[in-house]
Amino acid sequence: MQPGRARWLELSGQALRCLLVAYLRSGTRLARHSSCLKLCGAIAYLPTAWIRLRVGHCGAGAGVHGRGVMRALPVLLMMGWLGGVGVGPVWGDTPVKGTLVILGDSLAAGYGVEPEQAFPALLQRRIAAAGLGFEVVNAGVSGDTTAGGLRRVGWLLRRPMEVLVIALGGNDGLRGLAPAATRSNLVAMIETVRMRQPGVRIVVAGMQMPPNMGEDYTRTFRDVYPWVAREKHVALIPHLLEGVGGRPEMNLPDLIHPTPEGHERMAENVWEVLGPLLEGLRGRGQETVDGSTRTRS
Repeated sequence: MQPGRARWLELSGQALRCLLVAYLRSGTRLARHSSCLKLCGAIAYLPTAWIRLRVGHCGAGAGVHGRGVMRALPVLLMMGWLGGVGVGPVWGDTPVKGTLVILGDSLAAGYGVEPEQAFPALLQRRIAAAGLGFEVVNAGVSGDTTAGGLRRVGWLLRRPMEVLVIALGGNDGLRGLAPAATRSNLVAMIETVRMRQPGVRIVVAGMQMPPNMGEDYTRTFRDVYPWVAREKHVALIPHLLEGVGGRPEMNLPDLIHPTPEGHERMAENVWEVLGPLLEGLRGRGQETVDGSTRTRS
């Protein structure tokens, strides 16, 4: 085989794999099944497998021609199947049932720690260990506020999701913004999600301010989250930083951002609410008009 043609086939295979991975992450019911992941991987791997069969397995210049290629097709498909096993978001033998998005600030982004030490990554491990099959998408942006989250949520909703965790507001409080504005932004985010994707389960992570912000302010700010959860009928994590906030050993020197141990505790706080919710969603999908699998409210 000419080197130029082999290179073209290799690049074609890579491009096809990229397109198939994009499809597999699109959220449709078929794309979530592990057999579909392997089959798509096999198809995408065929150009590479064909090159290997002609050059690597048959010897340079020997080649396989005409009917020989057709006879080799089962071998090509098997090579493609094996080469495509790793395509797509599957943990172990558990197919992906849905997407869980964490809309947050530097706490979710893992400021000051390694990405795998941040609480969203820790939640992904818990989900995989429980065999729940949800993919965690970390949409944490350092410095973000509820106003920023409201601007971003529409973009995030371009992909299907089953669960949205809103972990915003800490920067609102640290900047002394009006709790009423924080409440209004949280409500607007929830309403936007329900308008665009009515079946999404929403979880709000409560935030609290340190005492130096003043008694009235800290009380008013703290009360925002239970009010939103009650009025908009969403799940509530009472305090994301329970056991972390105000404890120097759980925070970096800035006393604002958690250490890896602090993220472990945050993951526990979130899992107390999120774990049962995901368990409840196990096997409770429903078909929508576009064929995707969505969860019931």
